[in-house]
Amino acid sequence: MSAAQQPAFDEATQVCILPLRSIMATRRPVIIILTCVSFAHLQKELGQFLEQEQSKAKMQASIHELTDKCWNTCITGSLSGKFSRSEASCLENCVDRFLDTSLFIVKQIEQQKAGMH
Repeated sequence: MSAAQQPAFDEATQVCILPLRSIMATRRPVIIILTCVSFAHLQKELGQFLEQEQSKAKMQASIHELTDKCWNTCITGSLSGKFSRSEASCLENCVDRFLDTSLFIVKQIEQQKAGMH
């Protein structure tokens, strides 16, 4: 099919248009399966998907950073079956502080966004 014979999506009517010439040109029985989707709709879906994936990546990066910082700060002895009491306490406090800080930053960003609108 040439470009003139390709299906087109009419945004105003939300209808998919297939030129009759492209059907008639075959001169034999034709089964047409036509999917015509608004490109704007596809772009919106793609944008939402990318935002979700970026959010997941940020969350994974935060967890990785948390693990590294707390491990390097708190684990002082050799690895065994259990953490010492001081290591366990340190890890718990480290995670709590990390989460408190992250929550504080998110709230500050939300307040700044609210102030812009």
